[in-house]
Amino acid sequence: MKQKGYILAIVGLSLVCIGLGVALYFNSTTMSGHADQLENVYQKSFYELIDNINSIEVEVSKVIVSNDFDNQKSSIQKIKQDSADAQSCLSYLPINSSLVYQSSKFINQLNGFCLSVLNGKEQKLTDDQMSTWEDIYNCIANLKYELNQVSLKVSQGYSIIDNLDKDSEIDAFSQNFSGITSDSIEYPSMIYDGPFSDGVLNQEINGLDDTICSQQEAYEYVEKIFENYDVTSIKYNDKTSGKFKTYNFTVKTSMQTYYVQITEKGKFLLNISGFVGGGEIKIAEDKAISITEDFATKLGLKNMRCV
Repeated sequence: MKQKGYILAIVGLSLVCIGLGVALYFNSTTMSGHADQLENVYQKSFYELIDNINSIEVEVSKVIVSNDFDNQKSSIQKIKQDSADAQSCLSYLPINSSLVYQSSKFINQLNGFCLSVLNGKEQKLTDDQMSTWEDIYNCIANLKYELNQVSLKVSQGYSIIDNLDKDSEIDAFSQNFSGITSDSIEYPSMIYDGPFSDGVLNQEINGLDDTICSQQEAYEYVEKIFENYDVTSIKYNDKTSGKFKTYNFTVKTSMQTYYVQITEKGKFLLNISGFVGGGEIKIAEDKAISITEDFATKLGLKNMRCV
């Protein structure tokens, strides 16, 4: 009888182990499936970005060599669409924003420049516009070269998701894009009427308080901003002295890593960027929007809306 009890106990433990094994297998398979889906999204966005940049290079070359304004406008319309698509693809990729800021700005400006030309009253491109198109071509050719270097690695089996290290200031995948920074590519200045034009972006900054904050004050402000976000570390990186003088920080939480910029003048939150991998949806879109608007209100930004 006692032996029979031992046998039943062993059988029961075996079934439990088998059950746990099956559960772990399916859980692992599900996680692997999510990772594969996310990798496919990233690679699809990356290759579409390459296609858009390649297409832009071809169409810009047509603008430069053509003498027919209707043909030029047809190419410019195509460039406008390609630049919008390229910006969309770039936004889907998990790249550190500090590395792609200039290229993202350039693509936005290119889209606006195209719209300005298409809406203009001129019956042909001006000498200044032609000069700008030549600068755009040189920039696009260099951008294409740098992106194709990354494309070669991806085509040889490089995994994007395996190179996303949350604990690294700039992950291995983002480092592949260091070649498209302003130090490597001379991005052209585009003067036109539009929200991303240099004429608008180079205007004097208004609206910031005249007080100057210290690095420590900026650090404490970052602490306050993220006080409810389970912060594990805040690291001061450096100080930027561009259009805005900013203190730059890396903030790590239990969920993800953020890159944060606080202006020296006025102690204003200029930028937050971060990335977190895909997975199960936890909240609905309207809830996400509500959280975002509450976050903006906490920062003193009133009447903000998600777009």
